[in-house]
Amino acid sequence: MTFLAIVLMCLIWGLTWVAIKIGLEDLPPFLSAGVRFVIASALLWPAILLRRVPLPKTWPELRSILVPGFYFYSINYALVYWGEQFIGAGLAAILFASIPFVVALMAHYMLVNEKITYSKLLGLSVGFIGIVVVFYGGLHFGPKSYWGMLALLGCSLSCAYANILVKRDLHHTDPMLATAIQMTLGAVSLLGFGMLAESWKNFHLTPRAVGSLLYLSIFGSAVAFSLYFWALKKTEATKLSSIAFVTPLVALVGGHLILDEPVSGRLAAGSLLVLAGILIINYFPALKRRPPAT
Repeated sequence: MTFLAIVLMCLIWGLTWVAIKIGLEDLPPFLSAGVRFVIASALLWPAILLRRVPLPKTWPELRSILVPGFYFYSINYALVYWGEQFIGAGLAAILFASIPFVVALMAHYMLVNEKITYSKLLGLSVGFIGIVVVFYGGLHFGPKSYWGMLALLGCSLSCAYANILVKRDLHHTDPMLATAIQMTLGAVSLLGFGMLAESWKNFHLTPRAVGSLLYLSIFGSAVAFSLYFWALKKTEATKLSSIAFVTPLVALVGGHLILDEPVSGRLAAGSLLVLAGILIINYFPALKRRPPAT
């Protein structure tokens, strides 16, 4: 079930990059992201009430949900949408794929049972090289590229830290409840950013924009994030974060099939490296030093 959940998340989140690109033709970034999470949280809350999931009763319980939610939905998405104004999609994909490295480093120090091993480092390195191979031709640097690069690196730090907090502190929290509370916080924050930096006059609800919002809200948010937090309880944070290597590849194929975007010949070689890296992370035995004989 965990494997099927991960496959489904890779497909859904890979196509969200295509849906975001379609939506941004008619919608401003911060406001559209905020509306996305308004719809997603509105879908989750009735299901939570029908299931009679107990709500947090104390401030420490609520805080343990809100803090990673702020890093994951507010800071993370604000930096992604803002940063891509200054850098190309290829460079953004490579910087986004640095998330598993940051997760592995933080997990080593913050999670007792997730220490860095040689096999993990090897798998992460092979997967990252695969992403670089695929997107190398899209590395376009402009005069303000450093702002976009800093934003995407900040996104990696924020997203990785949120993953570790969820893994450490929310093991006994219902995944759908945590997702709904965090998305509600993200909706309020992103709409606040949007009302400060953008205008509702530029929010045009064309059929393509509505389709983009519905896909991102229902599948890319309510379904995928509930699956993600459920799967995070079942597997190591570092292993699950390797999804970040797969989603750009799905986005490339989806962009080619849906938007007729060109796909370079490097895709096959890079994809094989990514798959090899994920296999090493998940299935190779940990390479550790043997203890001295007694």
